[in-house]
Amino acid sequence: SADKEKSANEAKSEFLSRMSHDIRTPMNAILGLSNLGSDETKDEAAKEYFDKISSSGSYLLGLINDILDMSRIETGRVEFHEKIVEVKAFFDELIEMVAPLSTERNVDIVCNRDKIKTEYVCCDKVRMQQIYLNLLSNAIKFSNPGGTVEWTINPIKIEDGQTYYQQIIKDYGCG
Repeated sequence: SADKEKSANEAKSEFLSRMSHDIRTPMNAILGLSNLGSDETKDEAAKEYFDKISSSGSYLLGLINDILDMSRIETGRVEFHEKIVEVKAFFDELIEMVAPLSTERNVDIVCNRDKIKTEYVCCDKVRMQQIYLNLLSNAIKFSNPGGTVEWTINPIKIEDGQTYYQQIIKDYGCG
């Protein structure tokens, strides 16, 4: 019945709202501690590890915020949170995030981005990361061990302040 469905949806929303808070709290602690560790350490390798934890943690926190906000899911509204992003750092972070998977699968990632001239773009960083991470992860998963994933980024045009890129993520797996 409609009442049971409404009650179930309300219970689901309440559960996700509580879970959202419960998951965000330790995630924020992880981010805070990784930033402190990065600031405190003199060891460059450790600093790099802390920075990678922070980068991946920020991405995860963004996903948690998106996934667990039931009001957006139920109403079908997707909100974009655009901000200025440094292009080189954005792609570096993505490669760092998939590095553990590529190492585990013994797959090299080659990113050809020499032609990018734009230093900054305005985008929803978390949503863009979701797209790229899905594509890159799938390419790595479906590559044979010892294989290579090639990611080529070519600017096509800049028009009215908009930059258009052609992006090719190519693997040599069975798919």
